[in-house]
Amino acid sequence: MAGTPKRSSQGSTPGGTMADPATVFSALAEIIYQGANPSEIYAAICVAATLIVPGCDHASMLVKTNDRYVTVGASDRLAQRIDEIERRAGDGPCIDAIEEETPQIETDLTTPSQWPKFAAALVADTPVRGAMGFRLQIDKRKAAALNLFADAPTASTPNPPGERQCWPRSPVWPSTPSPTAKTPPACAEGCSATGKSARRLAC
Repeated sequence: MAGTPKRSSQGSTPGGTMADPATVFSALAEIIYQGANPSEIYAAICVAATLIVPGCDHASMLVKTNDRYVTVGASDRLAQRIDEIERRAGDGPCIDAIEEETPQIETDLTTPSQWPKFAAALVADTPVRGAMGFRLQIDKRKAAALNLFADAPTASTPNPPGERQCWPRSPVWPSTPSPTAKTPPACAEGCSATGKSARRLAC
């Protein structure tokens, strides 16, 4: 579609465009109600994270199945690659987010890390410099994590009431849409976890 911002295989929306959260969530709801298959929904959620979370350049969803960690959704190919690096390392913020009770946050992977093998590989092989993992529950089980990655080191800040921690382009992610937020004119594209055809998220 002419004039449509799209996510490249390496992520990032051209111009750093941020979308109106209400518009993105409305688009996600439409995808779900249309009966999209799970891989399309997971990929759309990951793309949505990169559109509405300031500073998030890539996102993935990792699921634990039979003691294996499987990427079921990703915003782009680099996000899939990051998950593969973490699986090879054997630990990292995404895996630990599934296993632990708290979010896993590494604000600067270029400094000494609680996951030195993962951090070293990520810094050597990708542009990513910050990572967060947030546990998701499936059927009341600790079974998945939503993972956010930034190409710049992140800065953690205390959260004012009603607001969420996020990334350095903005000190907080407001719980209500920003009046200055820009909405991409049509859609963005993200890759499924299997690397098949790009999934389209209208926003």
